[in-house]
Amino acid sequence: MALTVVVLVILIWSLFVVAQNVRAVREKASEARAHADVECFSKALDQYAMEYGSHPEGAPAELLRTLRGDNKRKIIFFDCMARSLSASGEFMDPWGQPYHIDQTDPSSPRVYSSGPNRLDERGVKGSDDIVASPKAGR
Repeated sequence: MALTVVVLVILIWSLFVVAQNVRAVREKASEARAHADVECFSKALDQYAMEYGSHPEGAPAELLRTLRGDNKRKIIFFDCMARSLSASGEFMDPWGQPYHIDQTDPSSPRVYSSGPNRLDERGVKGSDDIVASPKAGR
């Protein structure tokens, strides 16, 4: 009987450890996806600016439509999976929050995710927000 209890405790503990490891791997994968997304979105904004002379402006859903081909020349600068879009057309991060585009400086918009805590901390250093890396020469 005592041996059965010990085996059950070890089994339950092992399942807990495995679940923790799976959760950690999923979180790392979500962070990696968010990093790739903000970098791609940021590059698409820059490619648009190279083509048209300035970055597109507007609400996030409008920017996304523009980058996905709703522009004068019908150029696709950015493509994403439909499952990554909200019902209102915003590009969503792995935690179900829309990606942010800070257009405070229209010549250098910043793209970022609110990160795992889902709080918009404006991409400030030290937050868990995931921000596109600065471009050389910007």
